[in-house]
Amino acid sequence: MLKLYWCPDTRANRVVWMLEELGVDYKAVYVDVFRPHRSDGLLAVSPMGKVPALVDGDVRMCDSSAICVYLADRYGSGLLAPRFDDPDRGRFLQWMIFAPGVIEPAVAEMFSGRTGDPRTNAWGNFDRMIRVWEEGLGVGPWILGDRFTAADVVLGATGVLFQRFKLFREHPALSGYVARCERRDAFQRARAIDQAGPKSFQARAQTLAMGAAASLSWVRRPTYRLLDRLRLS
Repeated sequence: MLKLYWCPDTRANRVVWMLEELGVDYKAVYVDVFRPHRSDGLLAVSPMGKVPALVDGDVRMCDSSAICVYLADRYGSGLLAPRFDDPDRGRFLQWMIFAPGVIEPAVAEMFSGRTGDPRTNAWGNFDRMIRVWEEGLGVGPWILGDRFTAADVVLGATGVLFQRFKLFREHPALSGYVARCERRDAFQRARAIDQAGPKSFQARAQTLAMGAAASLSWVRRPTYRLLDRLRLS
């Protein structure tokens, strides 16, 4: 049985969704990410002490996108991941890293109020990121057209999070994409697991702060400072 180090309301929910799509047996080990202590077991898998982290027999690995690629290849090759000789393989890998490499830093930069240089930033800027994501979807319904893959798990989970901040209000193609992801049975099971998971006081405060930031754009920067304080406490 696979072991997943996990915490609700983190990037680990991508891996829970992925495992639910695959129907693979796994054991979720809760990690309170707001406490500084990390078990030796977690650190042996994730030296940075971050979740998610996966143990699969002799395999030890961390990073949600990397884990999802591994799981798709190991347990769903040809279904949730194009095979190595499939022409779609390159595009699949490109979109697998688009969330951590482009979406997340572009959104973080926008929320923080910093003005980066899109000529040198690997993620360009928020507007360019949105445009590329929309163009990548094309007519959809998924990022590889009619084919749902692990890339939609990573992108969809990211989109569900940022939908809280009403970032896609003026982008119906992305709103529709997120809605399709949310309707999947495996996503619904993963969401139920996430919602039923233990939550510390700091985690509950983070949820409230994110809700406030989603409703009121002027509280976004103070929210980020509050979340930093919670993580350090």
